[in-house]
Amino acid sequence: RYQDRDQVMRHSVQVVGGIAVFSLILIVLFIIFIWKDISRSNRYRRELEESNRRAEELLKSREQLMLTITHDIKAPLSSIIGYIDLLSGHIRESRAKYYLENMKSSSDHLLQLVTDLLDYHRLDSDKMEIHDVPFEPYRFFCEIGDSFIPVAGKKNLELITEIDKDLQGAYLGDPFRIRQVVNNLLSNAIKFTEKGSVALRVKLLGSRLKIQVEDTGMGIAEDDRERIFKEFTRLPGAQGAEGFGLGLSITKKLVLLLGGKISVDSTLEQGTCFTVIIPFKKTDMVIPEETAEESAVLDMGKNVRCLLVDDDRLQLELTASLMKRYNFSCVCCEHPKEVLGLLSDQKFDFVFTDIQMPELSGFELVRLIRASDLPEVRSIPVVALTARSNMSDNEFLSAGFTSHLNKPFTGKELYDLVVRYYPDYISDLYTEETVHNPEEELRFSALLAFAGDDKDAANEILASFVSETRQNLERFKSARQDKDMSTISAVSHKLIPLFTLLEHRECTDILIELEKIKGEFNFEIDQKCQLVETYIVNTISEAERYITLHN
Repeated sequence: RYQDRDQVMRHSVQVVGGIAVFSLILIVLFIIFIWKDISRSNRYRRELEESNRRAEELLKSREQLMLTITHDIKAPLSSIIGYIDLLSGHIRESRAKYYLENMKSSSDHLLQLVTDLLDYHRLDSDKMEIHDVPFEPYRFFCEIGDSFIPVAGKKNLELITEIDKDLQGAYLGDPFRIRQVVNNLLSNAIKFTEKGSVALRVKLLGSRLKIQVEDTGMGIAEDDRERIFKEFTRLPGAQGAEGFGLGLSITKKLVLLLGGKISVDSTLEQGTCFTVIIPFKKTDMVIPEETAEESAVLDMGKNVRCLLVDDDRLQLELTASLMKRYNFSCVCCEHPKEVLGLLSDQKFDFVFTDIQMPELSGFELVRLIRASDLPEVRSIPVVALTARSNMSDNEFLSAGFTSHLNKPFTGKELYDLVVRYYPDYISDLYTEETVHNPEEELRFSALLAFAGDDKDAANEILASFVSETRQNLERFKSARQDKDMSTISAVSHKLIPLFTLLEHRECTDILIELEKIKGEFNFEIDQKCQLVETYIVNTISEAERYITLHN
C-alpha cells in the first residue's frame, strides 16, 4: 500500500515537474516571441522614422531647389529681359531687330518654364491662394481672346471668340487665376492645331461660369484623356513640343482651387474641347478700376514721383535709371529708417521697396508707414519688389503692401502698375535713337545700359559704383589683414555680380574661389586676395577716368 502511494506520489511529482518544465518552456517561448515582436516593432518604427526623415529632407531639398530657381535663375533672367527691353528702343537695323526678337522669345520661354515650375510647386504645397475681387468678365474675356489673335495668325488659324453678353457688369472672382487657366488652354489648343480654328466660348449658367476652349487639332485618344492632367506627362503626339508637360496639370489644380471642375471631350483627327465650370456670381461691389482711390485724377505735372528704397546702392541706381526712362521722378533711399522722414517732408505718389534689407525689412517698413500719424503717408501706395516665390499675393496684401512686382519685371510692367492706379498718366517714353560706335565699347557698357544716352544718369551710376566698390575694397583689405575668412567670403559674394557684369573674368574666377573656401587663412589665399585688390583698384581707376573723359 505504501509502495503504491509512493509510486503515485512519484508519478504526481513527475507530472507536476513535467508541467512545470513545459510551462517554463512556454514562458521562455512567449518571452522570445514577445521580444522578437517588440524588436520587429522597434525596427519598423525606426525604419518609419528614417523614412519620414528622408521624406522631410526631400521636401526641404525641393523647397531649396525652388528657392534656388527663384534667385539663381530669375536674377540673371531679370538682367537679360531688362537689357533686351532697353536695346529694343535704340536698335533700328532690321537684322539686329530680328536677333533681338529671337532673344526676347527665348528669354520669355525660359521665364515661362521657371514660372510653371514655381506655380506647380506652390500648388503642390498648398501655398497658392484665391483672391476674389469684382471685375467685368465680358471685357476681360474679350481682351484674352484679342491677345491670342496674333499667336493664332502666325499659324493661319482662325480664332473664334463667343462671350455671353450677360457677363457685362460686375462679377466676383479671381481674374488672375481665371486668366491663367484660359491662357494655358488657348496656348495648348493653338500649339497642337495645324489647320482650322480655335474657339473660346464663355457662358453664364446661373451661378456658374462655363468656359470652353475647342480646337480642330489632332485630338486625344480616350486612354490618354486622364494622363494629360498628370504632371510631367507628354503624349506621343506632343513629343518635341516646348515645355515640361506641366501646363494642363497646373490648369487642373487651379480649377480645383477655384472650386470648379474640368473635363475633356475629344475625337481623333477632328479636335478637342476642354470645358471648365467654376462658381461665379454677380456682385454689387464696385469694380476696383472705378473706385475713388484708383481712378482719382492726379495732378502730377511732368512726372510721377517715386521713393525707391534698397540697401544696395548700385542696384538702387540701376532701378532708378530704368524708372527715369519712363519719365518717373525718383528719390533713392539706402536707409529704410529714413523713409518716414522723407515721406513727411516731401510728396510722393509711390514707394517701391526691396524686401530683404538688413537695417529694416520691407515688411517692417510698410508696417511703420501704415502706422504713421499722417493720413497722406498712411494711404500712399507701397509696392514690394521681390524675387521671392514662397509667398502668396495675400501675404503681401495682409502685410500692408498695395501691390508687388516679381523679379524679373520689365519697364512695361512697372509702367502698367503705375497706370493702373493713375490711369490719366501717359509717360513721354524716351525714344531718341542712340548712336552706336563700336570703337567706344568699354568695360562699363553693360553697367551703363540702363542710362541710355543720359550722361548725368551714367555718371551717377559710375560714381555710385566707385563709392560702393571702394567701401567693399576697404572691407576686403581689413578682412585679409585680420585673416577673417567669413568676411572675405561675404565680400567676395557681393562683388561677384558686379565683376560678372563688367565681364572681368580673371577677377570673377578668383572671387568665386574665395567665396567657396571654408578652411583657414593661408599664404595662397593671401596671394589671391592681393590679386583681387589689384584688380579692384585698377577697375576703380578706369571708372574714374571714364567719368573724367565724359564730363
